[in-house]
Amino acid sequence: MQDGDRIRKIEGAIEKLKDLKNIQCKTGNYDMGEYMRGMANGLILAVSVFEEKEPIFFKPLAKKVKP
Repeated sequence: MQDGDRIRKIEGAIEKLKDLKNIQCKTGNYDMGEYMRGMANGLILAVSVFEEKEPIFFKPLAKKVKP
């Protein structure tokens, strides 16, 4: 595999990762439980590494008070 092909493959993988992050960070996904919030935060972290930016994570979900 040539260097240019490797670069395009990596760039494509990064774009897919960004798409997954965008989907996971939508209402109805990240806010459906701690597992889903953790998945969103993991994707945020992964994308931030490639973008060389400080990640902004979702905070823990509010606890529901039982009556």
